[in-house]
Amino acid sequence: EIIGKAEHLKVLLIEWMERMNGGSKGYYSNPVFNAGEGRGDIVEVKSRRTWNHLPVWVSDTELMIGQPALIGSTYIRNEYLFIGRTSQGKDLGVYSISLEGKDGHFFDLTGFLTGPIHPGTHKRVKVTFQSSRQYEDFAINLDAQIRVCHSEGKDIIIKLQGCNSIMSGGKCHVTEESDEDDDAQIGISYKIY
Repeated sequence: EIIGKAEHLKVLLIEWMERMNGGSKGYYSNPVFNAGEGRGDIVEVKSRRTWNHLPVWVSDTELMIGQPALIGSTYIRNEYLFIGRTSQGKDLGVYSISLEGKDGHFFDLTGFLTGPIHPGTHKRVKVTFQSSRQYEDFAINLDAQIRVCHSEGKDIIIKLQGCNSIMSGGKCHVTEESDEDDDAQIGISYKIY
């Protein structure tokens, strides 16, 4: 689980560097932007790994569905699940990625749902929540999960967790609080008004 989160954060960093690379300028891919040292930040980050290689990793074993936005008369929220392989050799075969549970009908999965994942790569699954019901009505007792069937053994189950902003004091995402100063908070709020 910890290695999966490390791979997830690495993926997010690499995707951001690729988006901000400046096209042909190559801010993160050209060594000239690192005083001519190395092979470029993107290659350097991709090649560094101090943790073990895994045949399969997922970004989350519990995917928190944050507070959705009310768009028209529908509550909508998108989250992303990443799945990858760091072990060398053959491809990881993903046979299916599907929804289960009595609240599974509130979700839709798009993006990568079946196929091979090559060694050292990853795929992204978009998880979309949609409902015309008041989100707080069922956010805490959400009965939904994602099942990943793959070639490396036992299925992976990712529990979908709802967040009730009323029950959690208006906070659907973790914030860090300073021990020295109760008023100092560092965090990100995804609340959309």
